[in-house]
Amino acid sequence: MLFFIMVILSDIFDGFVARHLKTNSPFGAAMDITADFITILTIYILFTFYNLIFIIVLIFISISFGVYGLNTILLKKIVYGKIGKFAGSVCYGTILILFVVRSIYLPLFDGASLAVTIIVCLYLAGSTIETIFLTRKKNVSKRFFS
Repeated sequence: MLFFIMVILSDIFDGFVARHLKTNSPFGAAMDITADFITILTIYILFTFYNLIFIIVLIFISISFGVYGLNTILLKKIVYGKIGKFAGSVCYGTILILFVVRSIYLPLFDGASLAVTIIVCLYLAGSTIETIFLTRKKNVSKRFFS
């Protein structure tokens, strides 16, 4: 859990420093999102391996970030909307909820795990749909989504 807290704090801190020093760039933003994806996916893979979360969450995370990555490559810029902007935060937040519930009151963990599965899957489904519609709106990937 300490490692997870350090990851979140470093993610917040590096973004803050980059904006404050005006050294933020599209490449840095893309790398930040990629690092978030790898971290989130790794943690959820471990949760799934130890039967702490349902595997469907991994499928939704992979699809959501896959669509995001494909759109970023096709459009040659970062594409996310109002929902997608907070996808990493929702995933990190639900991981934190699972850590806290498991540490404080284990009997609630099964219910918390189900709730986290529902929240993450619904949020990422909404984010993915939003990303697809934003891409269609840009008229760049008509051949992929027509």
